[in-house]
Amino acid sequence: MPEVYFEACSTMETLSLSPSVERTADKRHRVSWMKRTVPLKSSALFNKAKHSEEWHQSVEATAGVLHPADSSKFPYGLLRNHTDVYLRKKGKISQADVDVRLAILIDVHQARDIGVAAAAHAMTAKSLRALLHAELNVAPGSYWGLETWLQCLIAANDGNPASVTDLEASWAHMLLPYATHGVFAAGWYLKGVSRALRKVNISNLNVLPEFLILLRRAVTDYGAQLEGLRLKCQWPEAYNAVFWMIELEGTSPAVTPPGHLLPEHIFDSQFPVWRLWAAWRPDLNRIARLSRSDSIRLSTIPHVMALDGPDVLTGTQRTLRDGLIAQYGSGKPWVRFGSLVIEVPDRTRDGLKNTLDRLAKALEAVSSGLPPHAGSKSMFTLFRGIVNQPITKEGLDIFEAAVKITYTPENDIYNSVHNLYLERDSLGGQHILALQNIVLTLEERQAEDLRGLLLCPWFLNGIEQCIGDCLVAVRTQLERHLPWTQFALEVHAFCSIVRDSTLDILETAPDLKTQLDSMPPVEQMRTILDIYTAAQSQRPTPPIQSNGRAVHLKSDDSNKQPSGGLDIARHPLEVDIEAFWILRLLKPGSITHSTQRTITTILHVWESTAEPQVDYDRRTLAILVSRNTGDDKILRCRCLTEIAQGNKLLQSPAFVKDLLDVMVQADSEPGRAIITFAMLLTDRNSTTQCWKDLLYKWLEQMTAGEMDQSAAVIEYSLRTMKAAEWLCFIRSLETLFTDRIWDTEERKFPSILQPRLLSWVTQVSRYTGTLTRLEAALGDHEAMRCILLCSEGFWKKNLLNLLESLERAEGKPAESLMHKVVGKLSATSKNDWEVTDCLFHLLKAEAEGIQVCEKIWNASQGFLEIPGLAVQSQAAERSASSRRSFVGKLVPIRSTISSQPNTSNRATPQSPPCAPTAGPLSKVDVPPSVAEVMVACCVQDDEVDALEKAAVEAVAMLLQIEVYHRTIPTGKLQEATLFWGNIEKDIIKEAERLETLQKALKIKDPQGTALLLEKLGIPDDSLLDEELLDLPADIVNVIERVGDREVELSFPLAAFTDLQRAAMGIPKAASTLLLRLSIDYSGDSPSSFCLHFNTDVDLDTLDHKPWICSEDSRLPQEHVCTSVPTAFTWQLNRLLYTELKVGNIALRDLHTFMSKILEGLGHSCISCGTSHKAGNAHLRRSIPCNFLTCAQLW
Repeated sequence: MPEVYFEACSTMETLSLSPSVERTADKRHRVSWMKRTVPLKSSALFNKAKHSEEWHQSVEATAGVLHPADSSKFPYGLLRNHTDVYLRKKGKISQADVDVRLAILIDVHQARDIGVAAAAHAMTAKSLRALLHAELNVAPGSYWGLETWLQCLIAANDGNPASVTDLEASWAHMLLPYATHGVFAAGWYLKGVSRALRKVNISNLNVLPEFLILLRRAVTDYGAQLEGLRLKCQWPEAYNAVFWMIELEGTSPAVTPPGHLLPEHIFDSQFPVWRLWAAWRPDLNRIARLSRSDSIRLSTIPHVMALDGPDVLTGTQRTLRDGLIAQYGSGKPWVRFGSLVIEVPDRTRDGLKNTLDRLAKALEAVSSGLPPHAGSKSMFTLFRGIVNQPITKEGLDIFEAAVKITYTPENDIYNSVHNLYLERDSLGGQHILALQNIVLTLEERQAEDLRGLLLCPWFLNGIEQCIGDCLVAVRTQLERHLPWTQFALEVHAFCSIVRDSTLDILETAPDLKTQLDSMPPVEQMRTILDIYTAAQSQRPTPPIQSNGRAVHLKSDDSNKQPSGGLDIARHPLEVDIEAFWILRLLKPGSITHSTQRTITTILHVWESTAEPQVDYDRRTLAILVSRNTGDDKILRCRCLTEIAQGNKLLQSPAFVKDLLDVMVQADSEPGRAIITFAMLLTDRNSTTQCWKDLLYKWLEQMTAGEMDQSAAVIEYSLRTMKAAEWLCFIRSLETLFTDRIWDTEERKFPSILQPRLLSWVTQVSRYTGTLTRLEAALGDHEAMRCILLCSEGFWKKNLLNLLESLERAEGKPAESLMHKVVGKLSATSKNDWEVTDCLFHLLKAEAEGIQVCEKIWNASQGFLEIPGLAVQSQAAERSASSRRSFVGKLVPIRSTISSQPNTSNRATPQSPPCAPTAGPLSKVDVPPSVAEVMVACCVQDDEVDALEKAAVEAVAMLLQIEVYHRTIPTGKLQEATLFWGNIEKDIIKEAERLETLQKALKIKDPQGTALLLEKLGIPDDSLLDEELLDLPADIVNVIERVGDREVELSFPLAAFTDLQRAAMGIPKAASTLLLRLSIDYSGDSPSSFCLHFNTDVDLDTLDHKPWICSEDSRLPQEHVCTSVPTAFTWQLNRLLYTELKVGNIALRDLHTFMSKILEGLGHSCISCGTSHKAGNAHLRRSIPCNFLTCAQLW
């Protein structure tokens, strides 16, 4: 009966606990229960829950939140009933099966202790005990499951006392408050065991084997945990872990009762270091402050941090620090622990204690504050440096004194002290910044303690050694031509700080003090080094290549420095400033007068251009002038003085900028720079002598070497200046250097200032206008250079006669040819006599003779008046002028020109006119025989006057043409005849080519071609004429031109019978249909037409009114022109309009179209032209087609 009751209850419980979703899932509204279909497969009535699941649910629900330790409230009986019910449901099974099934239930149950409480009574003691092994229930390390295991022991003792003894159960009750998991679980377990041993008298833990297993594991884990905390110096965590040991030490009995096991016995055997942890009494506030510091920094000083840990030396003192003191024996100067080496000043324990206390305070100083202050990092670095070496009283004193000084980012006093103190035995140049910071800091009031500590021999010797090393380093950089200015400034600043210090640092080094006293002020040194940097930026640049050779001003070879195998020109100021540094600062000695004067003058320039606003132009000018004066230091100083004084000459900003441009050009384009410089000085009303001397020096340098003649000023000026400008330039130089040129006869002048050249320029200047006209004709020609320079080998009188002849020929027909004759003047052939003679005869010849000479000249040169055969034009053959005028671009020279005496009676023309020419001639390969035949024909002609013959012979002699006075060789005549015959063929061929081109252009652009031909004066043949010429022979007689754009086409009407004529309205007497057509080939206007019969009245004089075939027009429906309208013409008008509206049609095609239409006119619709498809039927007239619109239109 109970079984049935419990089964029914179980079933009802299952039904009653079904979720609401399951209860309402199959519910259907408005459906009778009798009509519902019950799914038997999923019905709860026939689906019993598993027995194990029922057991788990019942046990969990019965226990609730209670555990076996809650003895008075825990429902043991109800839980055991659930187990009994479960076993009855399984039927008759053996005890072994029961143990297995219940063990499985306990293992999978979530609350293991509840499962044990419910099933322990039904299991054998052996099986139950196997489930309660500590190794299987408590996780190693984390001790996870310890509390549950203790609860299981209590539950097993209650249900099956044979499996767990009462002692084990009581220990489980006592250890439950100390059961936890995590890193501190082992310590708590040991704490619980120690208190349990205090309460329970037990002689051996073997009676508690499972607890003994956990105890051994806990001792091992606890010891490893404490050792890890000690090595990491995590003292707050370590103190929390061992705090319970203090209680253990305080409650230890003096005498152990017999047979009584104490926790001390276990720890002494299993964990012997427990007593030093129990004796540990750290300063809790101190270790708390250290724990808030940067652990990464503190990890770098582990042995200093270990001083606050347990006493691992004696094991009895409160801390390791106290252990060191207690262990110290009198008389030892040093104490060592780990990496720490500690000095004992008075060799007593009190002295050691004092040192360790100061060390502790220093550690707190570097680790205090969250977040760390700005200088904490460098402060800690200083502290670490002090403790990593032997810890002495001096080191701690220096640290304490440094900590008193306020840290600033600009002056990191801690880092400076660290660098110096740690390397105090090897101070040198590498410590310049640290020494500088220390010296500046020692001047402050708060550095009184530090000043007293550092002003010691090693510090003073270090300063002297540092200065010596730095000076040597600067000199080494100078000698190796490496960057040194920035380092030199740092050294000078440091030396100045040491020299001006009130600490009497150099009292023991009088020589060094004397050397530093001779140094210039800091600002002056900065200025000098600024000048040095500016000079470096203005080093000479590679010159422009001219004719394959470099043109450059002469520079001082001593200013070159080796660099990778190349010679790099250095600025002279660089050399002077380096010499000043070496002789004034690095190696005191006598400075040369020139060096001192150069430094003084350039400093004067910098000072005079500093206020009220920095004048960069004058400073740059000073640098460039210093470079371009070469090795003349006296001239350099004079120019620098001129720039520094800023007199009236330099007060003009334009003059300074012009001088700057000149100096910049001096390296790359020295010739141009000299020309500009000369014009600039000439244009000034007053010029300081130093600038003239500089220009004269440049002139001397330019012509100093024989290898640079092609790049000398004379050559450059002739190549870049026009004749008038060049003459003016030479006269300007003569004016500038008059005192130098005529002061002595023994002096060697530059080539451009030679008296011979200046005298010749004076004579030639009166022919400036003639030379200008000649230059316009010849350009930059050798003949111009020969005349301007009076080249060696020429007779001056011949050149003057030549110019005289040209002057007399100005504006005459012979001028152009005479210019060409002068162009034959050559310094190589020395043909001044031949040229002068030729000009003499040409000047006397008449116009006809001049024309003959020109033809002979052109023939000999390959130029003939044959249009269209151009291979190279005569204008291209003559070299164009490549001279560039300096007038107006650089400096005006009007004052120079006006100041010179004008010996010419004529004003120089501004733009000389050239003789009119017929245009460029064509150059062909003309054989010499052609010119020879032309000369012979002229010479042998009796009708030619003597003057013309003389002129022809002079030209022939100049051109080296053979003159035949009597007979002409047959071969010469044949060769000339063949040449002209070929010329005739080429002309005909060219004419044909041009005609073809003209036709193609007309087709492409008729209107544009007509305008072009009209502009060129070429007769124009219209496209209409060309089309008429291309007509076939069978229709050429039926198409006639009746106007500029009008033609008339004739079509015979003989094929039309009388019936057809009557039906279509064709007059009986009419024999021809006339189509008058107007065509515009340019496309500007549309075509137009009208039809007439040959019988129309006044047809020749009729004022026609044709129908226009434009895009906007419509099909003709009314009368066209003045003829009598007929059906015949009405139909043809509409058909013609349709054909002509699309565009112009060839006359040939139009004739074919009309002929075909007339043959079958009756077979097409009279309105739209659509074919009636009547086959071979004979129709008398045209009729409308089937479309209603055509019939209505007709």
